[in-house]
Amino acid sequence: MRIYRTILAFVLLTPLLAPAADIFPVKGELIKADVISVNDKEIVYKDGDKEVTKPIKEIMKIDYREVGKVPTGTKYAIVELTDGTQLAATKWLMKKRELEITLLAGPTIKMPSTMVANVLNLGHDETARRDWKSRVFKARGKEALVVIRKTKSGEVVSTLECTLGEGDETGTKVTFATEIDGVAKEGERILPALQGIIFKSSLPATALAANCKLLDTHQNVVMVSSLTVMRAR
Repeated sequence: MRIYRTILAFVLLTPLLAPAADIFPVKGELIKADVISVNDKEIVYKDGDKEVTKPIKEIMKIDYREVGKVPTGTKYAIVELTDGTQLAATKWLMKKRELEITLLAGPTIKMPSTMVANVLNLGHDETARRDWKSRVFKARGKEALVVIRKTKSGEVVSTLECTLGEGDETGTKVTFATEIDGVAKEGERILPALQGIIFKSSLPATALAANCKLLDTHQNVVMVSSLTVMRAR
C-alpha cells in the first residue's frame, strides 16, 4: 500500500547514507562490512575487494547504526498499526475516520483508522507504555477510550469501552457512544487529553506476512514483508 511505501522511504533514508554495517549471521561471528544491497532473498557486501553474497535466511540482524535516542524532555505519541508497526509521532489528528500523523522524524502521513490498532499519547513515558500493553490486551476486539481523571489522591486512568464515532473537522475531538448502567449515552472527548484510544481494527486476512522488522533512528518500528536496499557500487 502507498502508506507503507511512504513510511519506508523515510525510515530507510538514514541507513542508505551510512552503508557500513554490523552483520550478525545466524551462525558464526559478527561481520563488519560495507553493504552493497539487501533484499528479502540475499545480502551483498564487500570483503576487501571482493563482493560476497549470502542468503538472507542466514542473517539474523543488520545494524547500520544504533537506534536513535529521543532528546530528553521530548514528548511523543506511539501510533500502532494493525500489523504491529509502531510510529513515533509528535502530533496526530483524527478527521472523520482518517488519521493525520506527524512523525518524530518530521514528515506528515495520512491513513484510514482501519489501519490503526491503537494510539498511546504518552509514548515517551515508560510507566505509561507498560500500563498500555495491559490495557490493549484486555480490550482486544473492542473499541475504547482510555481517560485520565484527576482526583484528590492523584490521577486515575480508566478504560471506557465504547463505540467510536468520527473525529471533528479540527481532528482534536472524537464522538463516542457507550452504555452506563443500562442507559445508552453519547459524548465527545478531546483526543490530546486522553491517555490513548483503542480501535477495533485488525489486520486483513489477505495481508502479506512480515518477514523482518525495521528500526530507524527516530523510534519507528516498521514490520516489513519485502525489502530492497541498494546503493551505487
